[in-house]
Amino acid sequence: MTEGPQRGVIDDDLWSWIDDEDPAADVPEVDPESVLAVMVAHNAAEWLPRQLLSLAMLTTRPGRIIVVDTGSTDDTADLLAKAHREGVIDDVLTADAETTFGGAVHLALGETEPDWIWLLHDDSSPRPDALGELLLGVRTTGATVVVPKLLHRPGSVWRAGA
Repeated sequence: MTEGPQRGVIDDDLWSWIDDEDPAADVPEVDPESVLAVMVAHNAAEWLPRQLLSLAMLTTRPGRIIVVDTGSTDDTADLLAKAHREGVIDDVLTADAETTFGGAVHLALGETEPDWIWLLHDDSSPRPDALGELLLGVRTTGATVVVPKLLHRPGSVWRAGA
């Protein structure tokens, strides 16, 4: 019988990693310009103004924001065209209503191979610091995939936060 850690006894070696250097210390800063944001929209006229306002107020902006409208039959196309003219978004592509979210993302990527892709739904309304926080998550963890968490604050709605 081998002797292992005993219950109730703290083995200092188990916690030695705390004193190690930060493994993400060698991870360089992520340039927001290397991020392509892709938003997929479908019949989103009801909530799209709030989403577009959120994108306009980002404190850290991605290099490009491309929106794919998947066959909307409401005022979504008009709202997106206005946001494009005003510089809130960089491009608007159209697809048919049967296009899946993944298919819309594939269309937005085209032949490009961005370093980072930020996927947005038409009703996500990210906080102004959302992308900055996601990039900080990359920097501090060295992760190759980061996702926002959903926060619930008493008296408020569910919001995407970083």
